Amino acid sequence: MRDYVPRRDVIVAALLGAGIAGFASYPTPERPDHEVKYFGTAAPVSLASTLIALGVTATLTVVIVWLIVRAPQAGINEADTATDNAWRHDAVRRLVHTCTAVFAIVFTALAFWYADRQWDWRAGGSPAWGLALSVLAGLGLATFGYYAGALVVTPLRPSEGAPTDAAGQISADGAAG
Repeated sequence: MRDYVPRRDVIVAALLGAGIAGFASYPTPERPDHEVKYFGTAAPVSLASTLIALGVTATLTVVIVWLIVRAPQAGINEADTATDNAWRHDAVRRLVHTCTAVFAIVFTALAFWYADRQWDWRAGGSPAWGLALSVLAGLGLATFGYYAGALVVTPLRPSEGAPTDAAGQISADGAAG
């Protein structure tokens, strides 16, 4: 799996997961004032479903990556092996980027939520902490933008041994030409 999974992306996802766990270890801020204003009451906030969803996302990503890495095509020629290997590398990269983007957007939302509560100094918040959390949320947003953008814009690079002319390319339906 080391040959397929980008180490840097796993480290970023792990840091985002640790940041999310850090936010979850503190008491959650109250719901926004407008909810209480319009509905009269607000239910207590819990991050349990968010943490469960992220755990399921990470687990499914690991299982799917493992299945892709462990299932190379057998008994094919060298060009087909190179094409299969390139496809598996790209599929694993996209899965890891998707998982990291999900972690980044949740991290960003939590950081902005906690920062919003800290900006209100009249309610016992600290604007310095609000600023620090806002900057941290901005970094999370930039991280999300990077990984989400990498899913949309993929640099095309011919794999070794694969045909590079237009007539030899394999189309999306699997037919050559």
